[in-house]
Amino acid sequence: MSKSLTIDFREPDSLKQLLADIGTVATLESGDYVWSTSSGMLVGIERKSITDLLSHIFTTLPNQLVALQQAVDVPILLIEGIVTKSIAGHCRVFEVSRDGFISPINIGRTRGNNIIPIGYEGVQDALLNLQKTCFITQSSNVFGTDVRIRALMGYLDTKTKQDLVREHVIIPKPADVFLDPMERMYLTILMSLPGISEKRARAILNTYDCPLDMLKALMDGNFSVAGIGDKTIMSVKQALGSRIG
Repeated sequence: MSKSLTIDFREPDSLKQLLADIGTVATLESGDYVWSTSSGMLVGIERKSITDLLSHIFTTLPNQLVALQQAVDVPILLIEGIVTKSIAGHCRVFEVSRDGFISPINIGRTRGNNIIPIGYEGVQDALLNLQKTCFITQSSNVFGTDVRIRALMGYLDTKTKQDLVREHVIIPKPADVFLDPMERMYLTILMSLPGISEKRARAILNTYDCPLDMLKALMDGNFSVAGIGDKTIMSVKQALGSRIG
């Protein structure tokens, strides 16, 4: 297989090794990965871990992506990691280990000796603005990045830039940019309950961190989510069994 991918020398050794069969290492002025498609499009990827993204999304990242946009035909921001919205409306970030274990980490802006949480909605708005500059895609964690890059190379080889703009196949809906596997699982669990649509399931997750917290609220008799009435609550209780009064 020809080595059509150029990898910036500052990328992690683990990724350079995983992509060694298709990539050569060099110094890139813009982006972390660059290649040309069969139709002649020059594609560039700026890779950001979720912690890097949240640390630089309001500072240096926009300028990095403008430079990438000027250097290639198809600029892509590839985000690694998982982030969800906490009850307080802050970003809640998770790291995924090589063994697949998920653990939360603290993320925020440092001010003196304090860490100021980053607002989830502000990040979503910033991502919307970034979509004016680049396409956005995501891998669940660093260990899935090589697979995502290979998939993008194969997919984009059959497309033109006009196809991408028209189909919007790479650009996810803003609400789905950070839809992680755990959140999908929670939605599936909640939507299996009577009277709980996807809209209502999302409303529950905006109020409670997980289905277990919702269950505790039901057991304590203080469950309250806008748009979910007593009839639906009773149906859910009956479905969950007699332990909930």
